[in-house]
Amino acid sequence: MEDEQETVKSPNHQGRVWCRVERIASIVSISASLATVAGIFFLICQIRQTNTIESRRVAVEAIRQTRSAEFIKAFRQAKLAYQTGQINEKDKDALIDSVNYVMNVYDDIAVIYISDIGDKCIIKDSVYSAVKEWSVISKAVLSFPPEDRKHFDSLLKLMEQESCDNRNPSSTN
Repeated sequence: MEDEQETVKSPNHQGRVWCRVERIASIVSISASLATVAGIFFLICQIRQTNTIESRRVAVEAIRQTRSAEFIKAFRQAKLAYQTGQINEKDKDALIDSVNYVMNVYDDIAVIYISDIGDKCIIKDSVYSAVKEWSVISKAVLSFPPEDRKHFDSLLKLMEQESCDNRNPSSTN
């Protein structure tokens, strides 16, 4: 009789073990799914962070051009010609080169800004006042055709509209 009970318990016991194995497998499967979802969210956060860092790097590289000795010299030369209203004939070619150089740098920055490649607030905070000043200087010293100023003029308009006052330091663009 005991042998019969053991035989009867044995299949019952195997059923309970099988049920426990199924539960464990189910728990492992759910855990793996949750880990996958968490991994996806982590990946999305990492991609956003990488994009933010790259956007800031591009902005810094763009404005770095305006910190070069050559740029500062060219800007100063054009500003002096504007303030004095005097352009010597012998200095005219150098002044034209200076104005073109500054305009090309600002044009490069404009393309980055307009295309939303670089962090707009970093760019605006760094060059907005100089861009406004340059707009007046470049029109007075050397008249550019509108098609040569289209990026620059768009940059100025977009910077006027951009609000960087209430931005979160960890936010993107």
